[in-house]
Amino acid sequence: MELLDETPAMCYWIRELRIKKMLLVEPPEDSPLRCTWTYSYVFDSLVPRLERLNALVLHKWQDSIDMRPPSKYYLRIKGCLAKCRSIRNISFVDCFMDSSLVRILLSGLPNIESVSFVRSTCHFSPGDHDIHPMRRLRSMSYTARQHWVPGYGTPAQLATYGSLSRWMARHDAPQASADVFRLSIGNDLTDYNLDFIYDVKVLPVEEIAMGVSFKFLRELRPQDYARVDTYFALPSFPSLKKVYVVYAGPVQPKRVQEKFKKILPNLTARGIDVEVEQVKVKRKVWLRPILNSLIVGDL
Repeated sequence: MELLDETPAMCYWIRELRIKKMLLVEPPEDSPLRCTWTYSYVFDSLVPRLERLNALVLHKWQDSIDMRPPSKYYLRIKGCLAKCRSIRNISFVDCFMDSSLVRILLSGLPNIESVSFVRSTCHFSPGDHDIHPMRRLRSMSYTARQHWVPGYGTPAQLATYGSLSRWMARHDAPQASADVFRLSIGNDLTDYNLDFIYDVKVLPVEEIAMGVSFKFLRELRPQDYARVDTYFALPSFPSLKKVYVVYAGPVQPKRVQEKFKKILPNLTARGIDVEVEQVKVKRKVWLRPILNSLIVGDL
């Protein structure tokens, strides 16, 4: 940061600040790391100097720090964030952070309008303590990727978002802010994938896309989808409006649609539409049994 010290005018032109792997825990007084990339340096000294800073990106923050009142960190950072009036957007990228730090970062910035979580996990429960609500918040996005990591990943991350969503609503976020979830799942109905569906059935998912691939309609067996159908019964997925079937194969989409309505009777009973989109492939292709990204629309 010597460059900013030597040329203070540069602070005026900085619009986005990316902070990667910041040291969150304060080092000892005699440490050579003192007054470098610690939390206190960033929020006490650096950010207030950037008068036109619009976006703050936190990358790979994985340490924890106690931000619950009345800790000294809570009191210090709350005062610092209140001065950062130019910041409108904050993003968490590949982060695994303590809940109390996430909450105060989201609520302490007075003019925050947009929040993004990208492949980040930040566990907390709503109502742990009362802090200033995000009254100006207009949009939030949450993107999670699930690879081959059994027992960990997207379900926990979606639960995180659900907690955050309920916390925001509790703190009087704009009523026009309606959560819109679009959920994509692969065609491999393993126990893990089914557990994933069970874990997120309480969230306000409005659309679900299911990938399937088969050559003959008889390969679409009701017993393979019996457990899935139970998850579509109320009160599960209370906001569900439509299920998309992305089908790779030669069978006519209309026949696939009729078959899915039969093997998922709870959808039919609730009047939920099932749409089939056929994708053309040059050779036999099995859609990868993977849970794709979760996309959250504007709040």
